Amino acid sequence: MAKVTKAQTAQEYRVQKVTAKVIMEVVEGCSHSGLSVKDAAEYVGVSVEYARRAVDIATQFGMPVESSGTYSLAPDVENVAKADEEQKRIIFRKYLQRYEPIIIFISLLSKGNNPEVAARKVGVIYAINNGKDNIENMFLEWGRYAGIIEESE
Repeated sequence: MAKVTKAQTAQEYRVQKVTAKVIMEVVEGCSHSGLSVKDAAEYVGVSVEYARRAVDIATQFGMPVESSGTYSLAPDVENVAKADEEQKRIIFRKYLQRYEPIIIFISLLSKGNNPEVAARKVGVIYAINNGKDNIENMFLEWGRYAGIIEESE
């Protein structure tokens, strides 16, 4: 029987430095006819690198799917192009709450860990090598945008 490694069974998580609002703008762009990363950058008005990070996070959340370098909305994603800002936050929240690292982050916060400690622990659990400060800052920003983390945290 072949030995299966952790790397072969676990999803690779990357926490990119990109705002929730830009992630949702990229998803909105994907809802038309699909976008390349370069198209996403132009659509949102950001650098190609920033758009790449937004596409990466949105894809990890399961909102767009990639086919031959073009990103289109996943079949179960509501039409973001028709959503107002509050509806976009609700859609973002739905997918963020499926993202295992943030589920554990919020669980750790609810158990009394401060955000820095929770980020460090999540980084270790999921082998996220972006640094605990990046994890902390992005998870807090995304959680606040989605309304699942209060401003005081």
